[in-house]
Parts: sequence; C-alpha cells; structure tokens
Amino acid sequence: MKDKWKKTKLNNLQYIPQMGSQQTPVTDFARVRSWGDKNSATTHDGIKVEKQDLIYAEGYGLVKCVPYELHFIFEDKSKKKGRWAFMCTCGSIAGIISYNEVKNLMTVQGTETGYILACISHTTSKQNIGIGRHADGSTE
Repeated sequence: MKDKWKKTKLNNLQYIPQMGSQQTPVTDFARVRSWGDKNSATTHDGIKVEKQDLIYAEGYGLVKCVPYELHFIFEDKSKKKGRWAFMCTCGSIAGIISYNEVKNLMTVQGTETGYILACISHTTSKQNIGIGRHADGSTE
C-alpha cells in the first residue's frame, strides 16, 4: 500500500506546473475598507456599498436582510469571478437562510416565514456558542 501511495504521489507531480498556470487562487474579497456611516461603506476595490432592507436574489426574489446594529449585508456588484455575491461589512460571507430554521436565534421584524440574508459568521457562532460574533470580532 505504501508503494502504491508513493507511486501515485510521484505520478501527480507533472500536473503541478499546469495547475499553477490554469488556476488563480481567490485572495480577493469584497471587504470593507472604510465606513462612511452606519448605512454606507467602501470596499477595498473602491466600490461604495449601501445598506438595503431588501436585496434581490435570483431564485428567491426580494429577500429581507437582517438588520444588525454594527454591520449590514450588501451585494458585491463587481461580479468578479470567484467572489461571493452577498457579504457582510464585517468581512464574512452572507447567505440566504430559511427564517424557520433560525427564528429561535433571532427576530427579524416583518419576517415570519420565508428567507433572510444573514451574516454567516454571526449566525454560526450564535447557533453554536450562543453569542453572535461577526468576523471582525464584534458581538451583538
């Protein structure tokens, strides 16, 4: 078995230079560089993003964003390949979550059923440890 692994490993070395020339790692995210106020921010790309109550998501229609006190959800309009479409200003990705699954964790006014756009970092930590923590370390 050990010889088989070594042979497989050596046979794959020829693909490493090809992979490097064909693939580009994603190291660029739509992170926030500066905040103008609680309702707007500027990404590292220089794109100004603003807080919205509803964002259109293909396949879901208009989806309500969770109204955090310190951060907000925005859509990355740059459409760069390999980027997430929805982000939180804390630096985490945002995702569409069934409100029925998280209604015991949070209350979003005006949403009793359906889907919400939420910060994945905050929602995950709230579900796992009971405290909602954003990617920048802030809690709410």
